[in-house]
Amino acid sequence: VGLCLSFTLLTMSFVLKPYVDWMDQVSVAATTGVIVFFAFGPGCIAWFIIAEIFPLYARDTAMTVGIFINWAANWFVAFSFPHLLEYTQPYTFLIFVATAVF
Repeated sequence: VGLCLSFTLLTMSFVLKPYVDWMDQVSVAATTGVIVFFAFGPGCIAWFIIAEIFPLYARDTAMTVGIFINWAANWFVAFSFPHLLEYTQPYTFLIFVATAVF
């Protein structure tokens, strides 16, 4: 919920930036919210949750796969973001809201 709200607030700050002077501060606060909620939510899956749910004999393989998927997803987001920004402009983060819902 926090990640969705932070992305929504970030989108609203970009849309309203030409009309409201203090939207820069809202953008910083929303970005901080995204970082905090990601760190406590999906960001820790590869590091903590996998280590807790797999037995010792399978833990190293599961950690390897989980961390690889994490880095592959990071690469995909970093690679696709400029293209998304080009086509959606200030509404780019609504795509991340949709993915955070699921």
